[in-house]
This record gives sequence, C-alpha cells and structure tokens, in this order.
Amino acid sequence: MYWDQGAEIESDLCDYFRTLDQLTDEEKDIACHSQPRTPPKLIDEDLLDYTKSRILNHDFSEKPLFHFHSTQLMHSPIAYPLKYNEGHPNVELPDHFKEGAEKPPASNNDMRLSAANAMRFIDDIFDETMQALKDVGQWENTIVLFSSDNGGAIFP
Repeated sequence: MYWDQGAEIESDLCDYFRTLDQLTDEEKDIACHSQPRTPPKLIDEDLLDYTKSRILNHDFSEKPLFHFHSTQLMHSPIAYPLKYNEGHPNVELPDHFKEGAEKPPASNNDMRLSAANAMRFIDDIFDETMQALKDVGQWENTIVLFSSDNGGAIFP
C-alpha cells in the first residue's frame, strides 16, 4: 500500500488526527490530505505513469517542477515486467521458468537473472522519464539527480 496526496479528505479519521496533541499542525495536515492507495501488480509501473503524468501536465511557465521518483523494485521480492525475461542478452532462461514447470528453490543464477532484469527495467524507467522531459521541451532546463539508496517513501 502507498499513499496519494490530494485535497483534504473529510472523514472521522481526519477529525481524529486534528485532536492529537502529539502531532504538529503540519503532520495533521499531511494526514488529512493522504489516503491509502492499492498498488497495481507492479508498483514501479504505476509510479512511472504518475511521474510522466506530472511532467507532461505541469505548467512550467508558472513555476519549476520538483519531483522525487523513488523506485521500489530492487527490494525483495524483486518484481519486474515479464517481458524482461525474453531475449536476455547474457543468460538463457532455465527450464523451470517455462509455463507450468515446477520452480525449484532460488539459485544464485536465478537471483542474478532477476537483478539483471530488474536493472534493465530501471534503465527503461529512467529513459521514459527523461523522454517525457524532452517531450515537453524541458530537457535543457532540468537538473536530474540519480542516486542509489535503500529505497524511499512512496508518496507519488
């Protein structure tokens, strides 16, 4: 589960947050503007769609866009679109990846294949994000920071 930030949500839960003395006014405001969101099968595909939508629909003449995109897929379980299993340039897929085959316990080769395919997916996420910046004419007017960490909060 992750959280959408939007208009204030009128609810008993929001009223409850407003009564808590241990929360700051800012924390109460964030809580009342947050609602749980059930992710699709692959959260990183959904986050990519959200990032591209923010870039493509932002009015850059009004103000700059600050956007933080934190991928989640390099954390177990590693999940990526199955198309990345097809035609992997360096690895033949083991028989147990075939439809209907019983999958044995993970081996070192399987983990390497999953990590390699997940990184190929991250490369495509990065490429599609940069292409969205080019599509709106902001490529030359953008600073991109790419870092590695242990993941981040999921607040699209």
